[in-house]
Amino acid sequence: MPGADRRWSAGAHRGIIRGMIAASTRRQWILFATVLVGASLLRLWRITADLPDFVEEAIPFRRALDMGGWQAGPPDLHPHFFNYPSLVIYLQLALIRIQMLAGLALGQIDTAADFWLRCQYDPTGAVLTARAVSVIADLATAVGVWRLTRRHGAAPALLAVAIVAVAGPMVRTGRLIQVDPVQAALTVWAIERMTAWRLVGGNRSLAWAVVLIGLAAGAKYQGGLLVVPLAWVLWSRDGMAGLRRWPLLAAGSLAVFIVTTPYALLDFSAFWHDFRFEAGHMAGGHLGSARGGSAAFVIRSLWQGLGPVGFLAAIAGLATPLWRRRQPDPDEGTLLAAVIPLLLAVLLARVQADRYLVPLVPLLALAAAIGFAALLDLNRLHRRNGVVPLLAIAVIVPPLLATWPTLPPAGGHDQVRARRWLEARVAADDLVVSERYTGRLRALEDDQMVRAHPAWPHTSPAARRAFDDLPRFRNVVLPLVVSGNVTLTAVDLDGRRLQVEIVAHASDLNAIFYAPELLLGVTWVQVSGSIRSRHEADPGRYAAQGNWYRFLDTTGEVAAVFADGSGTAITVYRLDPDLPQLDRPLDPLWWTDPMGAGFRDAFETCCVPPDARTGGARYDAEGQLAAWVQGLRGYFEQHVAPFLVRLGHEHAGVGNVEAARHMLMPVMLAAPHLDDALALMIDVCRRQDDLLTADLLIARSLGMRRQRGDDPTFALLLQAGIRLDQGRHEEARALAEQVVQQTTAAELRDRARQVIDHLDGKRSP
Repeated sequence: MPGADRRWSAGAHRGIIRGMIAASTRRQWILFATVLVGASLLRLWRITADLPDFVEEAIPFRRALDMGGWQAGPPDLHPHFFNYPSLVIYLQLALIRIQMLAGLALGQIDTAADFWLRCQYDPTGAVLTARAVSVIADLATAVGVWRLTRRHGAAPALLAVAIVAVAGPMVRTGRLIQVDPVQAALTVWAIERMTAWRLVGGNRSLAWAVVLIGLAAGAKYQGGLLVVPLAWVLWSRDGMAGLRRWPLLAAGSLAVFIVTTPYALLDFSAFWHDFRFEAGHMAGGHLGSARGGSAAFVIRSLWQGLGPVGFLAAIAGLATPLWRRRQPDPDEGTLLAAVIPLLLAVLLARVQADRYLVPLVPLLALAAAIGFAALLDLNRLHRRNGVVPLLAIAVIVPPLLATWPTLPPAGGHDQVRARRWLEARVAADDLVVSERYTGRLRALEDDQMVRAHPAWPHTSPAARRAFDDLPRFRNVVLPLVVSGNVTLTAVDLDGRRLQVEIVAHASDLNAIFYAPELLLGVTWVQVSGSIRSRHEADPGRYAAQGNWYRFLDTTGEVAAVFADGSGTAITVYRLDPDLPQLDRPLDPLWWTDPMGAGFRDAFETCCVPPDARTGGARYDAEGQLAAWVQGLRGYFEQHVAPFLVRLGHEHAGVGNVEAARHMLMPVMLAAPHLDDALALMIDVCRRQDDLLTADLLIARSLGMRRQRGDDPTFALLLQAGIRLDQGRHEEARALAEQVVQQTTAAELRDRARQVIDHLDGKRSP
């Protein structure tokens, strides 16, 4: 109740705090330092095990690396990403720039862009620096918990810090590049400053609390929920007079948040798009976890992460006001006001990852300190020799035993060991198909992305040679969308633009890539245990994936299994590339199967005249693609065609032109205007001496390009080449001259002139 603790004067509180500090013995400080050292060792243990491989998500680091200013100019401060706020991204950017400048000063790199290129193949130094942020944040959290809990006694405080030191979610996340450890540290210190202000007053403590709340929100949006305990603290100390200050102070925290994430205002549309997407991701779930079960997951994770004793002590501490039958102590009220909204945020989300629990763990450690204090006061247990050491063992050992197996083994995690195993066995002409979260072999698409980056032209020759010396493999990764819904923009019968939902959950479209026919000519397949378990948890929803796994189990040989105990086992299958089960053409419209009848009916009802509707059939009466299939062309071009073209490139690269043809025919049917696909398909046809099909495909592409209003010159140049092969030289010359006259692209113009020079006898074909 407001004013319930008015008997405590500011001077008395200061005296209590001085008394606590004076009473802190040297032994207590040694024990506290020992716990901090133990926490550091847990997080630093084999922290380099996976490097120079870099398989973790590490969004703040990767985003900062893209902002680095590698074109010899200042960095781009716009993150172009708002799934997270920008505070940790900017922190990582600052560290990256410092390391880059140090590398230039010491002569370790020749240009700023060399630092970026080195991070593409050996980011060890940069990654360790980035991971240090999480380690330091966890230690800051532990210090904050110590400061907050000492008023409950030295033993409860040390036990609370021990929980933070060994809790599974904190240890696993505290050794990675994530925003959650930073949010947790800022959360604890914001509460510490709120508590200090409630006890002794002072505008400085309150101002720091406001700033820290804004910084916590700048680390992760959920940090903004700390305005709830701020309201409680204001009310518990000053009643309604204090509560009237809350809107202004909350606005101050918002202002601090804007300083850390300025482009939330400067590019509000991008911010709002990403913010809504992330909210939808949290609400919609992640693959198999979309069915919910967050409460069970949270309880199970906290039980294992805090250990049974720590978990029960935290529950007792949160419930202390109930079983003591009194009004809550204002500090206990502050804790409840912080725990409840953060816990609700986790429970309402359907994404199950224990890193989302990291900000909760130190708050539950605070609650556990209250529970331990009550337990040790019960019948004066704290005076009995051996009680506190036994309690410490019971607190530390169970979570430590649960956490230890999840730390990386000497050879690295599953993804690293699988990659290294494959590198030693995959032949030059073997094609590997991989699910995400498996051993990532460097492939053609990786090189293309690096060379297409704006920083590439600014790298030095020495850095490029080091990059070019890396081994390459024919590895294609299955696309995987894990959250959100999928819509398309269509024009209804009245000419209005509208959004038509294709599927309610984007993961339903992943079935497209699990057609066994796509494994034609593939030698190795990597399966992720985490993805497979999510798919198999919902067999009705993910039937295609289940069939794909059964196909591998029955026709493939299990070549290796990598399981480090972290729950992300990887299975490597070896297939016979000439399996008879795969020697059949791929239905060129198989990718429309996951688009349910609901979408087809909705699209035809609103966008297709009655006489042109097919009732869900994929072709109309004239044998043309149905209107609803044509409406999906944009999705196909963006998500499906690139995967098929990559497969086609890999097959064609080893001379498996028939498999390449199988992969490219669906693209030629749905999107023949795509340059990469058309060029590759024409090359395949020429290698098969099938110039008639090549001619027909080019004609189809030209028709599509004219219909869309696209530039036809690329297709005309290909047609000139076919005419040259057919011996129709005058037609080839006319087409080449047309390209020279119409295109503004220097490369196309040069290639057209080559055709003309060849016809003039000036250049060999």
